[in-house]
Amino acid sequence: MWRRILDMLAFAHAAGWTHGALHPAHLLVHPRDHGILLIGWAGAARAAAGSAAMARDLQQAAWAMRAMLAGAGSGAGADQDPPAIPATVPAPLAKLLRRASEDAAWCATVGATGQDSLLVAAALDAFGAPAFVEFSPGPFS
Repeated sequence: MWRRILDMLAFAHAAGWTHGALHPAHLLVHPRDHGILLIGWAGAARAAAGSAAMARDLQQAAWAMRAMLAGAGSGAGADQDPPAIPATVPAPLAKLLRRASEDAAWCATVGATGQDSLLVAAALDAFGAPAFVEFSPGPFS
C-alpha cells in the first residue's frame, strides 16, 4: 500500500501539487486490484519541488501507514505523535517507516521516488524477492 501511495504522490509532486492533509481516511483500498485511491484533494495546493509541503505529504503518508499497522483510528491525528510501529514489522521496514514519518528534512531531500526506491530495498531485505500474494478480505461479486 505504501508503494502505491508514494507512486501517486510522486506523480502529484512532479506536477507541482501537494495533497496537504493525507490521513488514513483518505486512503481507499481496492484489495482485488491491489490498488489504492487517494481521496480528499480539496485542500490541495501548488508547491515547489522539495518543499516543506511535499515533505509533509510524505510524512503524513508514513504516519498513515503507521496508524494502519497499529490499528489506530482513521481520524486526522497526523499532527499528533505517530503511532507505535508494531514489533511484527520487520526491522528494515520499521526503520524506514520511522524515518519517513519523523524526519521532514530527509523527506524533502529524498522525495516520493527516493522513498519508493528505499522501500523496495527494505522489502527485499526483509522478505526476499517479491511474490504475488492473494489478498481478499471479503466476498466480491
